[in-house]
Amino acid sequence: SLIIQLDRQTVVGKRLLNEVLNFDGDNQKYAYTGIGLANLLDGELRFAEKNFDKALELDPKLTAAILNKGVVQSMTNNYSEANRLFKSTLERDLEDNVAYILLARNYIDIWEKTNKPRYLDDAEQLLLSFVEKNFDYKQEAYFLLAHIQFLKNNKSRLIDFLESALDTDPSLTELHKHDILVYREMVSWKSLLPWCEQLYQKQAEHYDFLAK
Repeated sequence: SLIIQLDRQTVVGKRLLNEVLNFDGDNQKYAYTGIGLANLLDGELRFAEKNFDKALELDPKLTAAILNKGVVQSMTNNYSEANRLFKSTLERDLEDNVAYILLARNYIDIWEKTNKPRYLDDAEQLLLSFVEKNFDYKQEAYFLLAHIQFLKNNKSRLIDFLESALDTDPSLTELHKHDILVYREMVSWKSLLPWCEQLYQKQAEHYDFLAK
């Protein structure tokens, strides 16, 4: 799984995990999840979902498989099912807080499709409660809160949340324990970069206006 997640050697990773399926019955659920993760990284969404389903047949509460299946649903615009899957993992005590960020991102994606304000409100409330008690993914959460204010055209709160994001140690997320089988590209800074550029452009326009 490290080969898949860190080195992106999906072909080698899938081959090794298929060997696990043949010889190690105790770890089959993790092998299916790892193969599904490789499928996801390769853009093979249909195969990814099939492998996550196989893992969940063996263990219906396997968090990584649930979250990754939620990502597939989000990528295929099945947002309501993605929400259900992400929320189902929040009902238990998680060591890995990526589920909150995935759910918030999904709410924002729904807003972009529907333009219904309640989805931005749901994302905002989720993230506000999250940052009060968590350090893992805290900077990402503050940035998403700033982005939500940008979408709501709430300039004063946008600045507040941007400052909170900049004041947060960026290494906090890396220092926490994370499940190596969970797909994180949707909430990586690379994925969030277009939103960062939007905020930068908006702020640049704002200060250019003040300077005139």
